[in-house]
Amino acid sequence: MLGIVVVVGVAFFAGKSAGIKEKGKNVTKEEKRGVEKEGEAGTTEQEKQKESMSMAEEQNTETQEQTEVPKEVVISYKCSNTWEQENMICTQIDVTIVNETKEEAKDWKAVLTIPEKSKILQSWNAELTVSGTTLTAKGVEYNNSIPAESNITYGFIIQTRETFVPIKSMVKVGDKQYEMAPQGFHKQEAGEKTTEEHKTIEETTESQMGIEQTTEAGEGVMAVSNPIKAHGKLSVKGTTLTDAKGKPFRLKGISTHGIAWFPQYISRESFASLKKLFGINAVRLALYSDPNAGYTKELHKKVRDGVEVATKEGMYVIIDWHILSDGNPNIYKEQAKEFFKEMAQAYKNQDNIIYEICNEPNGGAAWENDIKPYAVELISIIRKIDKDAVIIVGTPNWSQDVDIVAQSPITGEKNIMYALHFYAATHKEDLRSKGEAALKKGLPLFVSEFSICEASGNGNLDYNSADAWAAFCKSNNISMMAWNLSNKAEASSLLKPSCSKVNSYQESDLSDAGLWFKNLR
Repeated sequence: MLGIVVVVGVAFFAGKSAGIKEKGKNVTKEEKRGVEKEGEAGTTEQEKQKESMSMAEEQNTETQEQTEVPKEVVISYKCSNTWEQENMICTQIDVTIVNETKEEAKDWKAVLTIPEKSKILQSWNAELTVSGTTLTAKGVEYNNSIPAESNITYGFIIQTRETFVPIKSMVKVGDKQYEMAPQGFHKQEAGEKTTEEHKTIEETTESQMGIEQTTEAGEGVMAVSNPIKAHGKLSVKGTTLTDAKGKPFRLKGISTHGIAWFPQYISRESFASLKKLFGINAVRLALYSDPNAGYTKELHKKVRDGVEVATKEGMYVIIDWHILSDGNPNIYKEQAKEFFKEMAQAYKNQDNIIYEICNEPNGGAAWENDIKPYAVELISIIRKIDKDAVIIVGTPNWSQDVDIVAQSPITGEKNIMYALHFYAATHKEDLRSKGEAALKKGLPLFVSEFSICEASGNGNLDYNSADAWAAFCKSNNISMMAWNLSNKAEASSLLKPSCSKVNSYQESDLSDAGLWFKNLR
């Protein structure tokens, strides 16, 4: 067994770098051989044999050199985003550690030199400590060892006075120390596409979302694949949503507004248009649970209509019991039990269904006394019918207090995730810190509702905060569902109030929030 400490430098994987260097060496030799071949006609048979032996020796030497390349633990850093805040520069750094060896790398540590007076604003998938100019990262419970020939990722946001570039780092495993490769840092430029040569072991964000980055002839728009066909039934591993192949997978989707008020947007034409314009792979069907907010049993059919047309478009569907004005999920618990029993019976054999059993508990509804017992009962009803579909559980205080839930999560159940909702102009570092604390405890999070405006669903848009949230979710493989599909005259609506269309949407139909979400990757 290996015990690992990582010290980081700047670059792509050393193995990749070594491969590139070997390739350059081979090309040089081929050029040399080409020159020798020009004079081949004048050589004697003895000289030809001698040349053949020399070439064989070169090949043996090359083989020996390649064989002797040591397997290492390699660390690389990527700058994913930068922005200014309080006259300082904030930089998001995503880190990948690859264990190329054939032994488990246990209890790894990564050590990085950082500028004086730096501040770590956030971190995820690792425990970070700062001592002077030394930043040390250690694994958390679910990733403190790296399997042989595998990798882990973590990240952090650092605040510095000047632009931050990782330049001195290493990984330590037991008594072994691995210096960062000379090209272990990559600054991602705007619009940059990852080349095949420099891909990491991780899947790209586009493939995680089931999106094909191809264009349709003559249309210049993104073509979106069939996510269900490509990724199959979803499940939860650790804090991560994964596809049928066990690979990390993110949902990028749109939530309807209350379907009692905006039923006109639920159609196959509408969903197909959203899929094409936004590059989404999921929809969320919001059925308000309070009769005073429009609930009637007849709307169950509208939910089923939405599931049917979304499924035909190859999209995942979140069936949302949209608690809001009712506050405590136990108020209409009997109706919820009836609703989810019906939905589970209808969709137990489908691979694209996610159940969200209580949108935003609020008004003093407590986790231990109110929400958790409700959730346990609802999960039991669904599991008697649908054994392994993903279920999203709402959290206290309008699905914000995930740190409280992480202290006492639901046990004995698989494929359970917990809702974290944010509105970027209101919710900032403090709420992300709650999310980070929950992740460190191993709580799987799902952003089943968000917008870039204020918590009221209206008011100002905060693009800087929205970008920071997007970076946080991307780094932690957290799915995101944008609120809301309507032309309601409020900031969170994705369509302009002047847009009367119910399908065939164009970029010119989008609100400012809609335009931001369209460009989210």
